[in-house]
Amino acid sequence: MLSLRSVLVASSCLVACSSFSAADAPAVPDVPVGQGDAGAGASDDASDQVVGAPVGCDPMEEPQKSPACVVDPYGIFVDPTNGDDTKPGTRALPVKTLTIALSKLKGRSRVYVCEGVLSERVRLAPAASLFGGFACGTWAYTGGRARFVPLEGGPALTVDGVGQPTTISDLEFVAPRGTDAASSSIAAFLSASASVTFRRVTLTAQSAARAANGLAVAPGTLVSSTPIPGNFNATKLGQVCTCSIGAVTAGGDGGLFLANAVTRVGKDGAPAQAVVTPPGADGLGVDQFLDAHRARTRLPPERMVLARTISST
Repeated sequence: MLSLRSVLVASSCLVACSSFSAADAPAVPDVPVGQGDAGAGASDDASDQVVGAPVGCDPMEEPQKSPACVVDPYGIFVDPTNGDDTKPGTRALPVKTLTIALSKLKGRSRVYVCEGVLSERVRLAPAASLFGGFACGTWAYTGGRARFVPLEGGPALTVDGVGQPTTISDLEFVAPRGTDAASSSIAAFLSASASVTFRRVTLTAQSAARAANGLAVAPGTLVSSTPIPGNFNATKLGQVCTCSIGAVTAGGDGGLFLANAVTRVGKDGAPAQAVVTPPGADGLGVDQFLDAHRARTRLPPERMVLARTISST
């Protein structure tokens, strides 16, 4: 089980595969929604009453250990294959999508999801615990995970501003590959949520979008050369060449030996310019905000991959 009891914001790049299993944290009871939070799952009806645990249901236990909790008055039911979003979301008449289920909570604190694939992004705000692992129809616990594989870009799972204990179990979230419109691939984004517990959840991010190619630079041409090429150079001075893009290079002076004169040892050639113009003419990387020219030709934004695969146990 992975328990997050501090703010987690997906703001860094993890480009290598990651896999970890955290130790179980103490169980926490579900706290029903409808107590001041806003967002998906909140009701506009001020008369909605918080639904308490039914007889025989132990909110401290996982649903498979307390099947009396898996009943209509205590949760909304989602069947990705045979559900119907026009139905009430009961065991006998489940809805098809989690988005609709969250809109029907009306004081309930749980959503039960049976096996299947859902092509939607999940956003939890306020608190609503999500429990997968159920067989469709019978709602018996099998441990088979429902998979959320959204088609649109953005985090597959977002938990934002949830200040009450929330549990997510037996589910899988797969972020789409990055595109030009949504360059990053982010499996989960958690923010301002103090107590979120993951049990047997897999979070998978895929490849981010490829960065755009850099600007092509035309090869420079020789503008001037001193001494004049082809002329006899009695002093054996190194040739100094100026390129059309501003670069200047100097050949090394040749060795010299004359009667009644000081012997001179040959020198290495060397660049003679202090600043390369334009930036990048020397083939080296340039800072994207160093000057006006570089700002106009700045590099593409960073692409993000928030973990390849993370699994909780």
